[in-house]
Amino acid sequence: MSEPISLFTKLANIHIRYVTWRRGAKVGSDRFGNVYYRSKDTQPGTRERRWVLYAGEPDASKIPPEWHGWLHHTTKEPLPEGSSAFHKPGRRNICPTCPARSRPIVRPAMCWPAGSVCRPPAITSPGLRADPCGD
Repeated sequence: MSEPISLFTKLANIHIRYVTWRRGAKVGSDRFGNVYYRSKDTQPGTRERRWVLYAGEPDASKIPPEWHGWLHHTTKEPLPEGSSAFHKPGRRNICPTCPARSRPIVRPAMCWPAGSVCRPPAITSPGLRADPCGD
């Protein structure tokens, strides 16, 4: 279950939506539902501002490579989705302590020499097993 949203967060979201409505021009959206904007009025000699409104939880790994290049001023216009054979579908960032992992990470005892201070105790708990690849 997610945490309740604070009043400050709600007011910040209202402000972001207002500024986007006043000063932003919609450029497009991606397959994740994120919507991309650029500033309506750009001063001469300055770069235009570009930003994204995430669909759901803000997570930068949900931005496809085509839009990432556009957001960081690598390309003037966003590339069509799937335009490059080198782009792989994105994956969410998963940390090793995330509950989504099926089992905890346990380094095999063979990684440490005998008598090492860092050598872990023998694994005797059921369900825990050494992972020789360290993954």
